[in-house]
Amino acid sequence: MRVVGAVLGAFFLISVLTAVASWPGYQVARRSTAAERALAEGRHEKAIELLLPVVERFPKAWLRWNQLGDCYLETGQPLKAREAYERSLSVQPNQSLEARLGRVAEALGDPAEAARQFRAALEVNREDPYVNYYVGLYSLAQGDFVNAAEYFRAASADPRFFEKARPHLEAIRERLLGPEAS
Repeated sequence: MRVVGAVLGAFFLISVLTAVASWPGYQVARRSTAAERALAEGRHEKAIELLLPVVERFPKAWLRWNQLGDCYLETGQPLKAREAYERSLSVQPNQSLEARLGRVAEALGDPAEAARQFRAALEVNREDPYVNYYVGLYSLAQGDFVNAAEYFRAASADPRFFEKARPHLEAIRERLLGPEAS
């Protein structure tokens, strides 16, 4: 009977120690899932709050650094966005962040760097809806309506970007063809 009690006690102790040891991983997974949900809902401030402890605990989580950079861009913090993207690149240098870095340069008022980054992004993947949407925004800001419309059309292949691009396409159509074209 003592042997059975000792074995059961040992199993209980191992179970408790395993649960305690895995708790931080569980918390990170829970935060990551909640951050994904916040990003999908456009709640970028909340996603930042959830992602910061994740990258603090796992500084090599390059995808989370990218997400954090995206959140910083969406909340008007381009310097923090650039830092997050640079951290991501330091961990995983073989990724294409040119479009994101172009957005950072544009937000920081460096149109030459923005143009360089956007050209590089198109060279990497001319079909990427993300790249096309943000190159379209850049072209629109530069007054290049024809190219902006082409980029927005290419971005519309992804439903998320279709909804974002549609008002820009309508404004370009109206500007180029007049209000009766809409």
